[in-house]
Amino acid sequence: MVQDSLANSGIKWKFIPPSAPHFGGMLESNIKSAKSLMKKAVGTQSLTYEELFTLATEIEACKNSRLLLPITGDPEDLHVSTPGHALVGRTLEQIPRAITPDKELKKVTHWSLV
Repeated sequence: MVQDSLANSGIKWKFIPPSAPHFGGMLESNIKSAKSLMKKAVGTQSLTYEELFTLATEIEACKNSRLLLPITGDPEDLHVSTPGHALVGRTLEQIPRAITPDKELKKVTHWSLV
C-alpha cells in the first residue's frame, strides 16, 4: 500500500543487501561519522535514554549544519547551503564544540559530559 502510493509520486525503492554495506556509499559514510562523534563524546560512559537522545539530537544538528557547496570568495555573501535548509528552510546554527582530551574528561562530571 505504501509502496504503491510512493510509486505514484515517482519514488523508487532501492535496497542495500544486508551483507554489503559498501553499496550505501554516502549513507554509510554519514553513519560512520555519527558513530565516531558519539564514541568521542560518550567514551565508556553509560547514558540514560534522555541523555542519549540529547546527544543524538546534537549530532544530528551538527551533521545537518555542514556545508553542501563551497563558500564563495565574496566577503559580502553570507549565505551557505546546508542540509538544514532542506529540513527547516534555514541553517540550524550548530557550532561543533571542541573535543575534551581524555585527561581532562576524567575530571568532568557525567552531567557536564552530556
